[in-house]
Amino acid sequence: MDNNFTLNNFGHLIDVKNVPIKNLILSSRDEALYNVVQKVLEDSIAQYHFNQEIQRIIKNNHPEELDALEYFINKCSCDKQENVLEFICDLFELTSIQHFLNSRWKIDLTERIYKNFSRNQNLMSPIAKRNALTAVNRFKSRLAPNFSLVARHEISRLSENDKNFIIKKVGKISEEIIGEFINTLVPVEKKWDWKEYAYFLVKWYKDLNPLEDAINVVKLGKDLGIKIIVKEFETENFDACLVRDKTLKSPIVFINSFKKSRGRINFSIAHELAHAILPHHAQSTFFCFLDDVTESNKFVMNRKLENEANAFASYVLLPDKIFKEEISKLNYTIKNVNTLSKKYNSSLVLVAKKWVEQSNLEIAMIFSTNGVIDWATTSENFPFSWVDYIASTSTVFKVIESQERKIKKQRVSSTNWFNKDYPIYKIHEESYKIFDDKVLTLLQIIEDN
Repeated sequence: MDNNFTLNNFGHLIDVKNVPIKNLILSSRDEALYNVVQKVLEDSIAQYHFNQEIQRIIKNNHPEELDALEYFINKCSCDKQENVLEFICDLFELTSIQHFLNSRWKIDLTERIYKNFSRNQNLMSPIAKRNALTAVNRFKSRLAPNFSLVARHEISRLSENDKNFIIKKVGKISEEIIGEFINTLVPVEKKWDWKEYAYFLVKWYKDLNPLEDAINVVKLGKDLGIKIIVKEFETENFDACLVRDKTLKSPIVFINSFKKSRGRINFSIAHELAHAILPHHAQSTFFCFLDDVTESNKFVMNRKLENEANAFASYVLLPDKIFKEEISKLNYTIKNVNTLSKKYNSSLVLVAKKWVEQSNLEIAMIFSTNGVIDWATTSENFPFSWVDYIASTSTVFKVIESQERKIKKQRVSSTNWFNKDYPIYKIHEESYKIFDDKVLTLLQIIEDN
């Protein structure tokens, strides 16, 4: 194919005198030129010449050209036209393309190809769909697995049995033949932050399940094609992890259910779903490799991304607008915290924390272990910015000492919790032992009678 062919057949689409194949490939961001590509690729001989030019671009190894080529391949794999899909399926057979995409897309390689094809599956003919599935399976069969994961607590202390369980489970799933495309896909929007993705998922789920009060995160994960495995791991302090691999069509979530409430498990699932869904959480630098998970090779988490995943989980389980309406009708008590916890399948701690964050009242919550403050949070109107200590007369020690898990209440002076330099207030204090020596405490400033 020469330039005259392009000009004679597609000159109405472009305003240039000379557009060789290379320029069409490297200029695919220009919709007019990409329209030319779509037309040209209807010809099988043209497809051959495109393949040849792509391999030359890879061989020349110019960074800007490689970036443009990556964009071109990604765009073609999302195309609705069957001739373009036929071209891209053939392209994926080339070893040079496999190496190129492996170096670019790394741990989410198969996942990206699979999702790109899935986006237009409803427009594919049965033959095109079968060819696309074959292309994905053949592509991933040539890849060597190298499982990578992100875990939030004590991953460096994962026992060998737990580590081997994850390796075997992921290995087995990675060997499975992909038999269908996924129907539910989260859009990739560069301008969206974590909250916009969470809002999209909540709205999408509520539209499909209007009679459900709470978001069922297990069902949500399944609808998104994400396998969630919940079991008791040997490593007690291991919380959860998300595994990605270049041979997997979607991430796998592992949750440790040992000594965890249903609400706590749901939070861990929602947190890991954030890592699976948020595009910038798929960076390879964010993951450690299982072979590196040892006592001597500590894994340092990315705190910014962890905070985003926590906020995402909180929003999905307790959507802001709905939750704010709920708490506006209720008094801030552990009894009501427990009621909302059951309604939304969320932990007491998460409900109390979200209540404090969204309330206009002068309230606070404290989470402590054996009478020592682990962390605390206060509402915007609370007159103290932090909690200083727990007095020996606090209900915290009363619930720890009690053999029964009952709520303990009392009215105290603010000096029981805060330095005497502050103005003195009357505070309503409630404590509840969640388990063992871990206690949730609620504080609220009350008016003097």
